Amino acid sequence: MNLLQINDDISLLDLIIADADSAESKFDALSESRWLSYSKDILAYLRTEGLKDLRKPKPLRNSFGFIDANPSFEKISPEKIFHNARASSVNDKTVRIENLPSSRVGSPEGFEIGGHFYTLSWLNFYCRYAYVSKMIGGFTDQVIVEIGAGSGKQAEMLKKAHHGLTIVIFDLSTQLYVCNQYLSKVFEGMDIVADYHVGRQINNFSEIKKGKINILPHWKFPIMYGVEFDLLWNAASFQEMALPTALEYFNGASHAKSIFLMYTITYGGLEKFPGERGFISEEYIKGFKEIDRSPAQLALTPSVWTYYDSYWVNVNSNNRRQNEIWE
Repeated sequence: MNLLQINDDISLLDLIIADADSAESKFDALSESRWLSYSKDILAYLRTEGLKDLRKPKPLRNSFGFIDANPSFEKISPEKIFHNARASSVNDKTVRIENLPSSRVGSPEGFEIGGHFYTLSWLNFYCRYAYVSKMIGGFTDQVIVEIGAGSGKQAEMLKKAHHGLTIVIFDLSTQLYVCNQYLSKVFEGMDIVADYHVGRQINNFSEIKKGKINILPHWKFPIMYGVEFDLLWNAASFQEMALPTALEYFNGASHAKSIFLMYTITYGGLEKFPGERGFISEEYIKGFKEIDRSPAQLALTPSVWTYYDSYWVNVNSNNRRQNEIWE
């Protein structure tokens, strides 16, 4: 058994695709031509190349958002990158990055600091975790719903840092397959991941597996209607959705106690996307108040993108304990 490789399961991929094709959903970004083309490319890649060395840089894979590549160390040292991420943590309830090394599953590029392995991508995920930890006052046993989890590394980090968290992931079919297989490998034998086979059977939020990472398809998002939970998490994907699709998610999560959004004000000089300032506003996120908007702190700040971290609170939340949902 190769501990670094993510297991292929084409029958599972076929099941996820078939389920999505037969489901009616208002949360399907694939109705947008750009996402449809993107997912078709990923699906073709997964069928022909599989998940071998998924996080290792490769031209066709680079656009999928799954890779972990080193920057040019001629301009910045690994130690400096590590320090940048470490400096983002100012909350004594945030687990220090020294105690959260990166997994090597998927053969990522990276470097060692203090005998631990890290990747640039992993350190950027840490910066987001540190920001939200500061805003939320530290993590304990909260329920976090992440829209657009990608390969699942943010969920991996949160769960490793705080074992009591319940994490619910929603994503499109091809990304969800990768996320399912990656997290299942990272936490193999640990009974932490409630995988897609479990998630596809869930029809009510009370069936969510408490204390686990729950992997659900986007078309299951209606289970969130009317449910109060702690935190809605989205990093750089609401901004790329058509406005009606993004608003369906916000409306469906109207009982979240708080929201974390990472977004970019401009999108490479191209046509406007909903994630620009006119969209990330209280005009569209009704019932929530933005209490902070800060330039996103990253381990290696990009020269082109200007990202912001923002934190929103539900002005109508009564702070009822999430545990009541399961009682």
